[in-house]
Amino acid sequence: EVILLQRVQRLPAPAQLLLLVAAAEGSGEAAAVLAAGGRLGIPSSALLDAEASGLLRSNGSALVFRHPILRTAIYQGASLLQRQAVHRALVETLEGEPNADRRAWHRAALALGPDDEIADELERTAERARSRSGHAAVYRALRRAAELTSSGERRARRLALAARAAWNAGRPDEATALLRATEAEAATDSATYAELRHVQGEIELCRGAPLQGATLLGEGADRVARSNPRKALQMLFDMAMCANYAGNLTLMQEAGRKASTLPIGASEPEAALVPLIADVAVMLQVNDAAVRARLLQALDRVADATDPRWLIWAGAAAALSGSQARHQALHRRAEAIARQTTAMGILGMVLQRIAWTELTYGRVSGASIRSEEGLQLAMEAGLTNWVCFHRAILAWVAAVRGDQERCVPLAEQASATATEHGLAAQTSIAAWAVGLLSLGLGQWEAAATRLEAVTSPAPGTGHPFVALQALPDLVEAAVRAGRSEVAEAAVTRFAGYAAGDAPAWQQALAARCRALITRPAEAREQLLSEALALHDPDRPFNRARTLLLLGEHLRRERRRVEARAQLRAATETFERLGAAPWEARAR
Repeated sequence: EVILLQRVQRLPAPAQLLLLVAAAEGSGEAAAVLAAGGRLGIPSSALLDAEASGLLRSNGSALVFRHPILRTAIYQGASLLQRQAVHRALVETLEGEPNADRRAWHRAALALGPDDEIADELERTAERARSRSGHAAVYRALRRAAELTSSGERRARRLALAARAAWNAGRPDEATALLRATEAEAATDSATYAELRHVQGEIELCRGAPLQGATLLGEGADRVARSNPRKALQMLFDMAMCANYAGNLTLMQEAGRKASTLPIGASEPEAALVPLIADVAVMLQVNDAAVRARLLQALDRVADATDPRWLIWAGAAAALSGSQARHQALHRRAEAIARQTTAMGILGMVLQRIAWTELTYGRVSGASIRSEEGLQLAMEAGLTNWVCFHRAILAWVAAVRGDQERCVPLAEQASATATEHGLAAQTSIAAWAVGLLSLGLGQWEAAATRLEAVTSPAPGTGHPFVALQALPDLVEAAVRAGRSEVAEAAVTRFAGYAAGDAPAWQQALAARCRALITRPAEAREQLLSEALALHDPDRPFNRARTLLLLGEHLRRERRRVEARAQLRAATETFERLGAAPWEARAR
């Protein structure tokens, strides 16, 4: 840097000044640099001197510095008076609406103290950047606007909005610092206080303690429930999401109860979200026909939503209600919108929810692809809780594949973070993965012990829905380990969950579980055949496991030809899924 500056200082004064104009202009637009230089009395020959030095080159309509660090060094090496003269010339040069954003920044560079007119102009610049999903640009503009704002309340509002933009841009540390700076001044204004708590809650959800996030979001929603019910609903929705990851389904329902009291008209697009909040919490625990009917009715009104988080939640509602087609359509729409908005937290959430869905369907490759991408994104953006979630899912994928060397470390890493942050879902999935690994490897006693812990977690340490999902695995492990009482209790629990008009995939697993504890051979075969008929082909892992069980049963009954057909079909599916230990058993 010093050597480059020495080369700059050896140039004629006009060429040095032109380099400063180019450094201050920023975009490299040759026409703007030369026009501003003309206002400062710089002759056109100065460009030739600058190019001859090799420090700057002309690339068509653009001027490019030899090295990016040179631009910063030239600008910082100039005096305040020199920089102000250059920025003033650029303000005069950049006329008209197309140059409004660039002009606002040069005006801001001229300001030496609070200037509300320039701050307002920068906020308009931020609004235009937001429409382009330019979150980093929004963050910079609002942060500088706050610095130039004379009023404490307006400054707090802009800092809170800047924190939101920093968070969306994948800069959680900057967002957290801005929120701290806003805390003292935000208390007097309900809208700013709510936005402050909203961003804090989202950060807790993605990289902190979701239970704490739920508390912050509830506080903020209460402050604006009357003045801005739509904002309150958005916060209660995020409160429900925090409660879900913390495994506190009672708190999820509380968020839904609060949402139902908000004065939101039935025609408002957000109105359909209200029943989804509480009803999803119910369906995560029991199959309720009336609740399912309400969810299916609400789904029709959410399908055109533009918030990916709503769509993901609606997708979960569709899955719990047995509406697979709508579930997949909602997730596809959520992912498409999330990739367009480029908000890191939202895209990270969408990817992990889709990965979880692929896992529950037993689509191992799909879960792996989504979680590998999601893990990379979450690590880059510092989204600790999403890193934890993806590691848990990848541990489960490794368990299916029998990859002990990958499964166990991933599960341990996920468990450590989950314990520290109170992440019930991640805790349960990671522990389930290790139990499933033992089951696949034929370690029956270890599998039964681990899976029993997953399905009956201590209060606050596991997720009720994941516990239900793991029950069929516990049944098989307990039967093979000779722990009949544990198996029978697990069958009873899962049968209660899959009762009535539950989705076919749940009824299929319930039938398979009953088959495993049924002694008469004919009854067992009938139940396994019933399960096979109910299995959804889109859930290949579970179907193949039922084929394996039926093949094993037929083989024990010395019906080898019939057994071979079932076992061959199971083998082909396990091979396609990469489920090596299961494939070995089927072979």
